[in-house]
Amino acid sequence: MENRNRSPEIVLGFMLNIPWMAPGKHWSDDETCSYMAMALTIAMDISLNKLVVPSPSDSLAGIHHGKAQSDCITARKALDLDGFHDIDPDSGFGKRLLRRRERVWLALFVLDRG
Repeated sequence: MENRNRSPEIVLGFMLNIPWMAPGKHWSDDETCSYMAMALTIAMDISLNKLVVPSPSDSLAGIHHGKAQSDCITARKALDLDGFHDIDPDSGFGKRLLRRRERVWLALFVLDRG
């Protein structure tokens, strides 16, 4: 946190710690809210909430039609935010990295609603 590092892996790290936290004796002893807040803050900073255009999944190819431009992020920009400057978004590895971003956002959403 001191170095201000941001990545989907860090978001996952915060999410993985939440189920294992023991509740405190007092409501203010529970750190779940602060861990969720940090995970959500980092996720929003690296635009995990935005649709990747073009979609890395063939079945979701036209999902971004009708969405506002501000709700979308290009595949190249998403990989750059994650630190993968030299990975081609159309390669198999690039598509896996982009789908991983989508899965992290969905997992964070489910954990937040749970």
